[in-house]
Amino acid sequence: MSRWKTNESIMGSVPYGYTRDNNGKIIIDSENRKYYEKIISLYLDQNYSMRDIAIKMKTEGIPSPGNSLTWYNTTINDILRNSAYTGEIYYNRFVYEAKQSKSGKQYFTPSKKEKKRDEWILVNYPPLISKDTYDRIQSLIESKKRRPKKHHAGHKEKFMAENILFCGYCGSKIKKKINQINNFHYCCYWWEASQKERKIQDHKKCLLRYVNAESIDRQIFEEVVKILSNPSEFAKSWYRDQGLEELKFRVDRLKKRDNELKNKLKEGYKLITRAETINIKKIYEEVQSKDEGEYEGNLASLKNAESELNFVQNKIDQLAEFEKIFSSSDKRAKFRKYFSTLKQFKDFLYGLPFNEKKRLVEAVISVETGGKCLLRYCTYNDIVDDIRDIPKEQLHEPLVDRPPVVECFFNIDLHKIESLISGLNNRELLSSDVSG
Repeated sequence: MSRWKTNESIMGSVPYGYTRDNNGKIIIDSENRKYYEKIISLYLDQNYSMRDIAIKMKTEGIPSPGNSLTWYNTTINDILRNSAYTGEIYYNRFVYEAKQSKSGKQYFTPSKKEKKRDEWILVNYPPLISKDTYDRIQSLIESKKRRPKKHHAGHKEKFMAENILFCGYCGSKIKKKINQINNFHYCCYWWEASQKERKIQDHKKCLLRYVNAESIDRQIFEEVVKILSNPSEFAKSWYRDQGLEELKFRVDRLKKRDNELKNKLKEGYKLITRAETINIKKIYEEVQSKDEGEYEGNLASLKNAESELNFVQNKIDQLAEFEKIFSSSDKRAKFRKYFSTLKQFKDFLYGLPFNEKKRLVEAVISVETGGKCLLRYCTYNDIVDDIRDIPKEQLHEPLVDRPPVVECFFNIDLHKIESLISGLNNRELLSSDVSG
């Protein structure tokens, strides 16, 4: 224990990707490091599940941590969750409990009870990933935990957007629905929820009723193809559609109203405290109550507007940097090494098997880092160029007889896009019938 605390020794085996030199010092294993980085890329950049990574590693004949060819999703989970790869980890952190197996043999296992902090042992490793990358991995693991577990038997090649689609009205996750004649739909959870459940959760019935799932999936995949096949043009198009100046004006107007209402409320409190009779005080309190309601409503609108403005501004800054990087000749050359023409690349993407398309969509949208797709109905604002003759109250009125609108918010990462393309452009897919 004394040698362990001074980093002269270490209990147990070192994590996958490390080894010991002749003096017992922990060093990076150059061969297994490549495989560790492959696991990280598959999970973080290419959106493989832990089970799919285990299957891929086994299929490619890569030795597992036990030096066998057997990989399990639990092995991948342990590797992804191990903080030692950031350069340090605490051992001797939890109390071990004695247990007995069915055969009567005693063994010890860590409990959830932590020891005192001064008993923890910090062990340093040569870092393989940054703390930021490690945190992104943990965020993705937690995000995937929250995904719906229900799968419709016999319909595994449906609902491509189930994990990245949200209601454009209330922000809730979208619900999948199959009717009796095998028509596939998305709808808001709070459209279909019972009146009793809405009452318990204090939630109104949402506007978003059933929309055709296959049509929505097709729209989203087409957006993904656009950004992958011509990211620079996508960046310019996205920028044009955002209305940044209008958003800034809206935030400034709400801030000004916020200050006016604060001053009005201060004056109202003074009037209430100085009121000479109960009747006058009651009148002031009624007016004050209305002002407080308006202030709270304006504050909520201001927070939403500031959040939207920050999102758009950050995205515009990110896209500007993205466009600058992608415009460099070396980056274009890297992408061209996979496909000689744009048409060839598009044909390849549209020809992918369904599970690859779904994985691609989830990786590019990247919900765990803020990306999402919002689903709503078309409005007059969407379809009419000249809106001067339409009453303001009708501009955002949902037109349920029109095709629904999907708004995709990508979290663009050039490294992730390159990893996706290089990962998809493998021997199995290129030689398959579906990809031509």
